[in-house]
Amino acid sequence: MLSPEALAPILSFVDAIGIDIGLGTEAEDGFLPGIRVSNGRLIVDPERLHTSGDILHEAGHIAVTPSAYRSRIDGNVDEALAAALHGIDLADPAADPALRGLAQLGGEMQAIAWSYAACIHLGLPPKVVFCPGAYGMPKDQQPVQMVQQLEMGFQPGIQWLVMTGMTDPPTIFTGGRVTAHSYPRMKRWLQD
Repeated sequence: MLSPEALAPILSFVDAIGIDIGLGTEAEDGFLPGIRVSNGRLIVDPERLHTSGDILHEAGHIAVTPSAYRSRIDGNVDEALAAALHGIDLADPAADPALRGLAQLGGEMQAIAWSYAACIHLGLPPKVVFCPGAYGMPKDQQPVQMVQQLEMGFQPGIQWLVMTGMTDPPTIFTGGRVTAHSYPRMKRWLQD
């Protein structure tokens, strides 16, 4: 496993913010090796993880999902969210912006932005999540451009975190004005 030193602080953080997390071998059937999302709960098998940072990414999917829908996330996150959102009129201006963001971006961009913010909050280098082989990159390449977009505040998921009140805009969009919650600092770690 890459970044084994980050495992304990990540597990503690995810638990402390209110995401149900446990250790178990049933994690072997998840989308990422060593992690399974089961009815909104993370099950982790540390022996099978590619990197401890994958926990933050999967926790990000749960965190950006409104609480009424979290328990419906099971197995494949994208398929579970699509099924949960089926029949909701997302074109309605009164529709919850969190639901619109999940429907339009599948939660992936928000989870990426969230996991980067969590790395910074925990004092971990971004390479814990954005490591060689992550996000479909070849095993010998890091997703450098993705990290640069996050550092500069230009990654699309950040805007959805702002629109749903989880953080304030990054300083690039505020004329350099910094608030206590300018991205990557968060107002709250869970959608609601």
